[in-house]
Amino acid sequence: MDWSVAASSVMLPQCLSPKERRAWWAVLLFLIVFGGIHYRWMRVHTHLPLWAVILILLPGAGVWGYAMFSWIRGLNNLERRPRKYETLVGVVLAGLTLYLGLRGGTYLFLMYLYGFSRVQSEQLHFVSMGNGHPWVVSNGDQVAEEHYLHFLIGGAVWCTLFFLTYPFIYHRLPEEDEQPGA
Repeated sequence: MDWSVAASSVMLPQCLSPKERRAWWAVLLFLIVFGGIHYRWMRVHTHLPLWAVILILLPGAGVWGYAMFSWIRGLNNLERRPRKYETLVGVVLAGLTLYLGLRGGTYLFLMYLYGFSRVQSEQLHFVSMGNGHPWVVSNGDQVAEEHYLHFLIGGAVWCTLFFLTYPFIYHRLPEEDEQPGA
């Protein structure tokens, strides 16, 4: 496995200048404040368990952190070489991770409603998830409220899966050839 791409993007603390260290502390402080405010709001208004709150906040914090990191390091330059099939791979991967995220979100939503052991022992799953109607669970229960939690959990799982897998696949795509006459 070629680790040169991963090794070149990892920065050890001793390689950072004092200005970059201060910038990283600012990024961390921002993420802690951002996460803390949202964590508190979600705990007060939704009564979610801790794992669900962290799962929902993790992708947003990761995107903000990467955006601030690239702004500090100046990674948004125009000298990036495009990769072959990067758009096609991105669209296919987004669709695949969306499907997996929604399936995983459904399972985690059932775990939120019934608990892990009950979902496992009774092999619970949704029979019907119609819009505007109560969702029917395989044990006969109907879930009429809190459908938005399924959306939040599924979206968090989707973003996490996509943003974890796309950079690895992207860096393994071949670079586009030089345009003749360019």
